Amino acid sequence: MVMDKMKLKITIIGGNVHNVGYRYFLMNIAINLGLDGFNARNIMKGNEQQVVALIEGEEEAIAEFKMLAESQRPEHSLVSSILFEDTNSKVMKTEKYAQICTAVQLNKAIPLLLDERGYPAGIRSPIPAGAGRYPGDKGAPGNVLILKSIL
Repeated sequence: MVMDKMKLKITIIGGNVHNVGYRYFLMNIAINLGLDGFNARNIMKGNEQQVVALIEGEEEAIAEFKMLAESQRPEHSLVSSILFEDTNSKVMKTEKYAQICTAVQLNKAIPLLLDERGYPAGIRSPIPAGAGRYPGDKGAPGNVLILKSIL
């Protein structure tokens, strides 16, 4: 039996829905339910914080996502309302969104980890132009940082 696929737009509105892990919270639900598509972004509407997520998947999984999004939320979030509406918008593949999120979080974490471990600024240095990692590699841009020692 073929299940019907559907797409849904979820808008979470509140006084504190940014910087509390809401997008990652929703992404974990999407992954656990096996949704084909998921992406989310933070936006401001006036003084109001919003998280807008698009999901795509089987009807049963979408219904469960709605139930979980209404009944659970990240710690420290303050939600005033959650809106659901059908959409025809393009939805990113869940795996691709997860990969992007991982890269973004690593980019934020590495400098903090270096600071936490007490490494002096000299432990990091620019990759010299033309310093390839393998034969034929032209090297990374000069603003990319590498570690001089193993963490």
